[in-house]
This record gives sequence, structure tokens and C-alpha cells, in this order.
Amino acid sequence: MSIPAWQRLAEAQRSLAGLYPGQVSRVTALPTTERLLQAFNQVILTVVHKGTQTFFHLTPLSDLQRTILRDLGCPRNLYQRWLPPSWKPLKI
Repeated sequence: MSIPAWQRLAEAQRSLAGLYPGQVSRVTALPTTERLLQAFNQVILTVVHKGTQTFFHLTPLSDLQRTILRDLGCPRNLYQRWLPPSWKPLKI
């Protein structure tokens, strides 16, 4: 998982910031798989059943999370694929 991210970072001659808790300005060009996965630990899918209806709420991605997915070569709509095709947004 981390190798594609390393390659993309090297090709773009850039580093990732925000992977280290409490050290938001610390950067790395060689992120570990563990650090990349930890960046997604606050992603939450909430499912609410109300009668015959089902509502979903998926935590919006941060800039860091979008960057990681892009660097891993993931399609832009990957995140939305977690929701069923007939999803209804939960109004909070």
C-alpha cells in the first residue's frame, strides 16, 4: 500500500503533512502503511433506519485523505462506492 504512495510522492517531488498526531506540520516522503491507514480512522458510516426508509451519512474526506487516495491511484468516486446506489442522505 505505501509503495504506490511513495512512488507518486517521489514523482511529484513532494511530501505528505498531517500523518503524525500532534505534529501537523511534520512531513514525510515515505509514509508507512500504518500511518496512511490511521489517517482514515475517523471515517464513519452511520446508518439510520426509520420505518421502511434507510438513511446514510458518511464522514466527508479531509484534504489529507483525498490526497492519500489520489496518491494510491484510487478512482475519484471510490469513497462514494461505499454507499448503496439508492442511498438517501441523512439530514443532521
